[in-house]
Amino acid sequence: MSKIRTTVDSDVQTLEPSVINVFASSNDATGMIVRSRRRLRYGADKTGGEMPVRKESDEQTMHDVIQVLLVDDHALVRRGLRTILESYGNVQVVAEVGDGRQAIEAVRTLRPQLVVMDINMPVMDGITATACIKQAFPDTIVVGLSVNASNENREAVIKAGASELIAKEAALEHLHDAIVRALKVSKVERRLCSAIGDSA
Repeated sequence: MSKIRTTVDSDVQTLEPSVINVFASSNDATGMIVRSRRRLRYGADKTGGEMPVRKESDEQTMHDVIQVLLVDDHALVRRGLRTILESYGNVQVVAEVGDGRQAIEAVRTLRPQLVVMDINMPVMDGITATACIKQAFPDTIVVGLSVNASNENREAVIKAGASELIAKEAALEHLHDAIVRALKVSKVERRLCSAIGDSA
C-alpha cells in the first residue's frame, strides 16, 4: 500500500482557483465538505443535531462497500476526493496514485471495483491509462475526472472505456452519484451478457 500511494505534494498553482476552493486541504475546508455531504444524507433535529432520514432502500447500499482507486497528479485533489467519498458510508478508498502508469499497476495489484481517473496527468494520461485498464481488466469501472469536461474530452475518455466524465468543480455534488450510477449500469450489462450466454 505504501509503495502505491504517492506522498509528493503537487504544485497547486497549476490548478484552477475554483478547483482549489473545492479541494482545499485546510481543516475548515475539510469540515465544510464533510458537513455538506452529511446535510444531503441527514436532516437536522430540533436540538441542532443530525437525524438520519435514509430510506430503507439506502440501507442495503450502505452495506455494499465500493472499493475505489483515486488517480490524480495533485495531492490536494486526491485528499479532497478522499474526504468527499469517504463521507459516504459505502465507499472505501483503497489507494491513491499520481499518474496513469501507477494507476495500471495499482489496479493490477489491488483490483478495485472502480477507478476515479484524472485525464490530464504526466508520465501517462488518464485516457491512455483507461484504455489499458479496460483492456486488461474489463470489469473494472472507470469514471473520468477533469478540469475541462468538454465534449471532446468526454468523447475521448468514454471511447477509451470510461462510463462518464465529471468536471472537478462538480465532484462535490456529483461524483458519488456518478460512481453509484456506473456500478448499476455495469451490473445490468453483466446480467444481459450472462443471459445472452445462457440462451446461446
